Amino acid sequence: MTLIVVKVNTRILDKLRHELRGRLENVVKKTAFDIEAEGKRGSPVDTGANRSSIYTTLSDGGDSYSPAASAARSQRPGLPLQSPRSVEGDKIEARIGPSTFYGILLEFGTTTMAARPYMTPALERSREPFLAAIKAVIEEARRG
Repeated sequence: MTLIVVKVNTRILDKLRHELRGRLENVVKKTAFDIEAEGKRGSPVDTGANRSSIYTTLSDGGDSYSPAASAARSQRPGLPLQSPRSVEGDKIEARIGPSTFYGILLEFGTTTMAARPYMTPALERSREPFLAAIKAVIEEARRG
């Protein structure tokens, strides 16, 4: 009987995977904070609490929830805020949105109030720059 042994040294692949992940995390982080800023610029304003409550949570553990919550509470003391949504697992992910309970009502409207979208347009404006940045990271990795 003949035994064939194949050994693969994945050191270079592991290094590339680690470097690529870091670059992709940076693209996601930049895009997330761009969306947050755009959402704040476009948010309907009465007291400013909803605009101030918009925050980002990142898969690397970073977030802007505490400053956003403090700012929203300073504008509307006693305003109930939603807890930040955590990002779990090995994903590269960001969650962006308001912590006010009525933020979603502003975005999508109700039976008695027309929608006043501000987060969806912010996301849409960031789509092409995000995809271009991801493509650039992948192309750079391919060139080595």
